[in-house]
Amino acid sequence: MRLFYTDEIRQRYKEVIRKALRDDIRVDIAADIFMTDGKGFMSRDGLSQDYKRKEGELNESKSEFLAYMTDEKNANNPRLRDFKIYETCLKTAADNDKERLAEGQISFDELTVLEALRHALGLSDIESKILWMAHSNEDISIPVDDLIATLVSKGICFYKKSSMTIYIPDEFVRILRELRGLKLPFKYQRRIYNAMDERILNGIIKKYRIRLDRTQVPIQKKDKIKAILNQYIDIRQVLLEDLYADNDGIKERKEKLSDFIDNRLKIQLEKQGRNLSEKVDYLIEYYVKDELGGTSVLSKDGYNKLLSDLSTCGYESKIREELSLHNDIPIDAQTFSDLMIKPRDVLYLFSQDDLEAFGLKLQIKVIRKDIINSILSAYVNAEDKLIENYILLAANNILALNEVGSGVISDEIGVTFEKITKTILFRLGVNINEELRGVVGSAKPDIILTFPDGIIIGECKSSRKQYSKFTSVTRQIGSYVKAYQKKGYRVLGAILFADSFTDDFIQDCQTFIDFSLCLVKAEDLKRLYDEKRGQIKDFPYLLFQNRGLLDLNQTLKALNR
Repeated sequence: MRLFYTDEIRQRYKEVIRKALRDDIRVDIAADIFMTDGKGFMSRDGLSQDYKRKEGELNESKSEFLAYMTDEKNANNPRLRDFKIYETCLKTAADNDKERLAEGQISFDELTVLEALRHALGLSDIESKILWMAHSNEDISIPVDDLIATLVSKGICFYKKSSMTIYIPDEFVRILRELRGLKLPFKYQRRIYNAMDERILNGIIKKYRIRLDRTQVPIQKKDKIKAILNQYIDIRQVLLEDLYADNDGIKERKEKLSDFIDNRLKIQLEKQGRNLSEKVDYLIEYYVKDELGGTSVLSKDGYNKLLSDLSTCGYESKIREELSLHNDIPIDAQTFSDLMIKPRDVLYLFSQDDLEAFGLKLQIKVIRKDIINSILSAYVNAEDKLIENYILLAANNILALNEVGSGVISDEIGVTFEKITKTILFRLGVNINEELRGVVGSAKPDIILTFPDGIIIGECKSSRKQYSKFTSVTRQIGSYVKAYQKKGYRVLGAILFADSFTDDFIQDCQTFIDFSLCLVKAEDLKRLYDEKRGQIKDFPYLLFQNRGLLDLNQTLKALNR
């Protein structure tokens, strides 16, 4: 759904949110929660629990941070100098506003300067937040109902009182990330960190003074990654600075980054970039495009099977813990798709040992160096995958089909479209008779649908443009109708399946009297399949006997009676 119809409206909304984050640290903390994976919607109690946990973590971090700042042993640490520079600028900005009777609220101009300074000094978002908390002494505790009312009034989220559910549109979350300087969602940052050696992760942990939970022994790689993610560190800064040795020159850094992208992340970028900065930007752009338009490598059925197997093997609690999903959120393909969590994102939540143990339990043959792809391939059902991308088949979109890993080549799209149409119809309770196709000679119709009262002839046309060849297709189908009638079969009508039809084609069809021709758009058949598959024992042929375009809403209404 498009939320902002112009860039100007989006920019104006962005400034409203920027002011809300600046003026109320509790809104800022709630934004931290909403920016994590799987928070597109959540319950009132879920927000309450997450906020209290975040409040406790920040207060504990504040105490440790202030102790570090005042410890004489750290006097010569360059990081302490960076903290003090930022703290001094923060205090000056707030004091300036007090003089202007602005109640210590930092202005927009000062805020942008402070944000630029934070990135230049390499401070994490959490470190800057703690310095603000230490300076302002603002109470961050708040009753959950007051918090929700504040968030709604500031335009951060929507709240449905009847179900006590909070909704945060994806576009709102993207704006929150932009305002924080976070280039990517956690799920993509997790992939990047997972591809790094633990030596590099240890360096990041040391640089940002990240506290690890020492009660968990041994500390696994995924635990270190989780701790790093919780600091809201700019991933662009990490890729520019923290991936290399201190003495690496520009050439060595560019070579290391190229090797990291090609061999660790296993990504082929469209553009390589003239320098380190451009290369990092192209990598970030790759993930942004994947978030906005990427598709799941598994069909819905395959994704549900993967999640079901993970739960059966005892990993459900781990999924909930890593994604901070409360018990009221179901773990299934539809919910996770709504939350923009893909199968690969789920598997990246687990350690190498966990994934190997899972593969062993399910007797999945895995390749240790490529274990995630090994597991995913075990859940790929080629037929279900093609049904999932049925509309791309109808539109003859070979580029998009290649991107989703369909395995279809250009010359086979038409035949595959025909085959998958038959599969969908069969699963909707329609009897498909392959033997009857050949009784009229070598020129065979694509599909014969059989019913107790007669047959319906089906034709499939995969086309990049709206289908418009009315005369040729009616002549073709008309020859089949006459041939079957000569053989003594009662022809109830014909169906034409395509991506879409021109307006002229639809009008001609409505006045065509030689035989009943029903037009079915691919997206309508796919929706019919998604909503009614497995629920119909015998599909009523009368629904396919109307002249012209199939009315999907009326068809669904009739099937629901």
